[in-house]
Amino acid sequence: MEFLNSLSLAQWIFILIGIAIAGSSFWPSLKDKIYDWQKSKNQIDNRLNTDDCVTQHDLTNLVCKWECLTDSCEYMGLEAACEKLYEVFPLLIQVREEDDEEIDNEV
Repeated sequence: MEFLNSLSLAQWIFILIGIAIAGSSFWPSLKDKIYDWQKSKNQIDNRLNTDDCVTQHDLTNLVCKWECLTDSCEYMGLEAACEKLYEVFPLLIQVREEDDEEIDNEV
């Protein structure tokens, strides 16, 4: 701490100028990373708040909500949650895999 106390005002000004110059070279990449982080956060929020998952409680909407939850868990890498969802709704997995096979066969 003695070293910092012994610096003169001119030395502090030069240190701040050096930090500003060095920081200006890192600022664009830092700004891009912050923007990408906010963009990915907004995409996750939008994915969780889709109009597909409405607030009604009939069977088709329940299945839609399950799909939204499962897709979100897969997207976030929550493997344990996905396994539990597959355990609770095994018939929905079978239907989902059949739909994926149909799509693969069409392409």
